[in-house]
Amino acid sequence: MIEFNIINTFLILIMVFILNFILIKVSFKFNLLDYPDNRKKHAYPTPYSGGILLIIFFFILGFLIIQNNILKIILITSASIGIIGLIDDKFNLNAIYKIVLLLLITSYSVFNGLNIVTLGTYDYIGNLNLGKFSYFFSICCILLLTNAFNYNDGIDGLTIITFLISSSLILLLTGSAELNYLFKFIFIILSVLLLFNYSFLNLRKIFLGDSGSLLLGFFFSLMMIYANRYLNIDAILIAWTVSYLVYEFISTNLYRILKKKKLFAGGEDHMHFWIFKKNNSTIYTSLLINLLNLCFFLIGFYSYKINELLSLLIFVLLFFLYFFLRYLLFKKMS
Repeated sequence: MIEFNIINTFLILIMVFILNFILIKVSFKFNLLDYPDNRKKHAYPTPYSGGILLIIFFFILGFLIIQNNILKIILITSASIGIIGLIDDKFNLNAIYKIVLLLLITSYSVFNGLNIVTLGTYDYIGNLNLGKFSYFFSICCILLLTNAFNYNDGIDGLTIITFLISSSLILLLTGSAELNYLFKFIFIILSVLLLFNYSFLNLRKIFLGDSGSLLLGFFFSLMMIYANRYLNIDAILIAWTVSYLVYEFISTNLYRILKKKKLFAGGEDHMHFWIFKKNNSTIYTSLLINLLNLCFFLIGFYSYKINELLSLLIFVLLFFLYFFLRYLLFKKMS
């Protein structure tokens, strides 16, 4: 086990920086670049090497460092999801092939101990045990949140900041030393990637790409299930850590259905794009989005302290309120 003292942390940081610079060179050599277009506003072709860096380190963590077998599965399958995203970044993978590959890896994870068994026990309702429906429900939840992270990846640094804050909430809820150890590695890697997302250090800008956003979304989905099933944190409490992402993803797709637009197509009908257009600041947009998510979490956390069923009802009602206000906002814009 690697001890996290000052020297080792510094050495890990240096290693991440060096590998990142190498991957930037490789990205230019093999044309692993995100080109600007009508929807993508960056000024010049930008490497999506951030996702590649995550894939490499997740495989290293899964095969060489982490000993817990369930956490190994989470890391290795997440890295595999990242590879699918990388292929999609480079070759624009056929949607059917992409869905099939995502389903295969998700199903493997779910049938190897990462399924949601129960949604919790509530007053007047009892235990919401999923029974045989557990596997199907788990697959749907994982795919939903994985794509929700992918939807959120439209503003520089937004996905990374969202992941860091939501993961910190998971760590606070679980108090797990094992998860704390794992997330120290991941936080170091993401902190380096975050520096390369902003221009104030004059570093070469890089993106996560689909590989990075899908990897982080899938990983976080499985970590939520792990916290629920193996660390006994109630499902509703965990769901509050990413309530904004869930609300925004479902609302975006419902809005597209109502407007008869294509689902899962690229577009600017996301809340973060609307906020960015109002202030033209990626940092401000990221902070505002995550402040909103944090406010939702605090509402959920303190209502849970009063009563679990109250927290569940507020989660549902708050979604309808969010969707209604968002619908009015985007209808006014169109």
